[in-house]
Amino acid sequence: MPKLIPVRYGRGKGMSYPDGIKAEIREVPAHFDSRVKKVDSDYSLHTEYSYLRRQMKSEAVKNLEKIESARGAGIPQLWYDKRWAEEFVTYIKNFVGEDRPPEVIEIHPPFEDYCPKINDFLETYEVFENEISEIYPKSNIVLENRSGTQYRKSKFLVSNAKEIKDLSDSIDSSGLDLKLAVDFPQVFTAHRMGVGDFTEESLNHIFDTLSSTKKNILSMHIWGKKQGSRAHHGTLDTYFIDNDLKELFLMKLSRLFDDDMLRYFVPEVQSGYDDYHTIIRDFSSSDFQFI
Repeated sequence: MPKLIPVRYGRGKGMSYPDGIKAEIREVPAHFDSRVKKVDSDYSLHTEYSYLRRQMKSEAVKNLEKIESARGAGIPQLWYDKRWAEEFVTYIKNFVGEDRPPEVIEIHPPFEDYCPKINDFLETYEVFENEISEIYPKSNIVLENRSGTQYRKSKFLVSNAKEIKDLSDSIDSSGLDLKLAVDFPQVFTAHRMGVGDFTEESLNHIFDTLSSTKKNILSMHIWGKKQGSRAHHGTLDTYFIDNDLKELFLMKLSRLFDDDMLRYFVPEVQSGYDDYHTIIRDFSSSDFQFI
């Protein structure tokens, strides 16, 4: 039975988990416009994800010249070079301040126009890992796959299932401690699968490709969609439409993660209490155990 560590996403009491599931970890936004604030619980630090333009308003980014300058049309260019990686360590330190260390530091991939190969990224990332692990030795670092962005020069380096597998294979040979946070709806988007576009063949292909990466997947992001609405709005029912395909997805997930490894579960639902709880209940009733 897959075991999940629930992470609280969003704000307000409506974004708590249903009765019987205690979420002691919450996600804290830490993009380059985020306000630095005191954190009084265990938390996952969700760093810059490069979807849109940033004004670089966060106090934590001030005087970090490379991070401030590495932008395309105002959109942050992550992992631009080794100096960027060094400044990103300072950014995390500035953001955390005197608070407890983050349980998870979630990072995101670079764009291909300036970082075209996974090994290029890992060489830059290694600078960050070596330094941040000295400061926060117990923090888990995970990279989330990305697809949607307003950046127009190129796409993200890690978006689809094959790219996640290629990154996982490269991590294995590098000796780095980096783990993966797989955002399944973003994987589907990268494979051009929108609302109601799912087939048994397409789901089998994605999960077959990801099968060898399971030992490196430490976190998963789940959210729904509905026709005519923006991302993160809806449930799995409005996303898959066909209940048999929804159940196939949950079964494939259960089989992929049916081992002794604990994984973080992040329900990135922005369409309210009912949708949030509906997705969590889908997992509770599908052979997943929240601990």
